[in-house]
Amino acid sequence: MKTLILSILVGATLLLSCTHATKNQIQGTWNLVYFKWNYADSTFFEYPGNIKICSGKMMLLDNNSLWYFRYKTNTDSAYTIEFGDMKYKCNGKIYQESYISAQDDKFIGQTFHYNVTISNDTLTLTGPGDGEVDKLGCNVLEIFVRE
Repeated sequence: MKTLILSILVGATLLLSCTHATKNQIQGTWNLVYFKWNYADSTFFEYPGNIKICSGKMMLLDNNSLWYFRYKTNTDSAYTIEFGDMKYKCNGKIYQESYISAQDDKFIGQTFHYNVTISNDTLTLTGPGDGEVDKLGCNVLEIFVRE
């Protein structure tokens, strides 16, 4: 009888451990805490820096993502709002996003690749990848913290 109970417990433990899904480390809601966008003509936007007010989020669920930035430069009287709705993939080191919608139609249908690192609750994106800077218009460094 003890052998039967032990066998059932071991079998149940093995079955449960095989069905445990590992959490995708990138999924969730991320709050923007720093960014720097460098453009080819030497202009840049940086928060904090020449961007005086900024809010932004990136929400990553399954293979869909949404992001937005709302910011105001030191000389602006109105806010600029940028957003995107994308399909994304992430292999742990490379984050790929393909635009479904955006504030600027030129991005719709475009795909960009970024280097991604996650350390504790901090996500850092840098890029885009080779040959994609001209399509995006700038190099980016964006740092988010998990909400």
